[in-house]
Amino acid sequence: MISYAPQAGGIGPHVDNYDVFLLQGHGTRRWSIQNSLLSAADELSSLLPNSPVRVLGTWEEDHSWVLRPGDMLYLPPRVPHNGVSLDKDCMTYSIGFRAPTQAELLHAAITAAAAAAAAASGQTFYSDQSLALPRDAGEITPNALSQLKEMVKKGMASVLDDEYVLARWMGKHLTRPRQTRRQRVREEEEEGNGEDGEEGGGGYLVEIDREEAETIVQELMERGEWEGEKEEQWGVVYRAEGLKFAHALENSLLFVDGHVWELKDEDGERRWRVCACLTGGPSPLPADELKELLNSSPECSEIVREWLERGFLYVLGEETAVVEEE
Repeated sequence: MISYAPQAGGIGPHVDNYDVFLLQGHGTRRWSIQNSLLSAADELSSLLPNSPVRVLGTWEEDHSWVLRPGDMLYLPPRVPHNGVSLDKDCMTYSIGFRAPTQAELLHAAITAAAAAAAAASGQTFYSDQSLALPRDAGEITPNALSQLKEMVKKGMASVLDDEYVLARWMGKHLTRPRQTRRQRVREEEEEGNGEDGEEGGGGYLVEIDREEAETIVQELMERGEWEGEKEEQWGVVYRAEGLKFAHALENSLLFVDGHVWELKDEDGERRWRVCACLTGGPSPLPADELKELLNSSPECSEIVREWLERGFLYVLGEETAVVEEE
């Protein structure tokens, strides 16, 4: 998010539950920190009463810095901090790496376990044939509670004790979009979209036709050797901004934006190279490595084709290429 403040303005001292990078955009801001981690219990007891935001009423300032345009400050989770604007117009970019809460993970695990149980060929139903007669019709007996507990534990074990199922739902959960919906548009519809921002602030993914995606993959497979920065940058493949890419389970599962793909290549080293090329490292993708993998791995070429088609990857065309002047 972008934080705007007039001179002497700011949110007030507070803590965040995740890693935050503070990048100063316009003006200057003085940041101060307390050089210790504040527990959730201590935060709760230190909050200002009747405040709409979680602002600390008491805290100790140990260090401070003045950030000017282009300066950045990293804050670990649970470090109390406070920013005060030193100019009439001050803007700071707050880049937060949101961490999942235990409640979110429990909800995702329960959802995955319920989906697995519903997909099972023979569902298990609760049965009370062995229950003793209760004292009255409204009593839920300890024996009944025990049976219900065992049913739930077995259902959760179907996810938590199966490494493959666990990796699938965890990868899908951790890469899914959190608070926004993205609009998908066809390439021919791209012009005119996004000028005023999409509903929900999620941006959009530009999809292309399958035939066009196949043509791009073929051209990437046949292109000449990569000659470095001075080559015209046609065919540079980028990951779509704002998406999360990951892989798991000995490089056999690939994840993008809450979706999963399986790699069945028996060559473990090549699986690792495919995962490292497509999901790890900087964007754009390394051109020479990508070309070699597209030619040696049918799975890789098919995944790249689908990701191009769905807008997860995109290629700079000649008309938009960045060419270094001689």
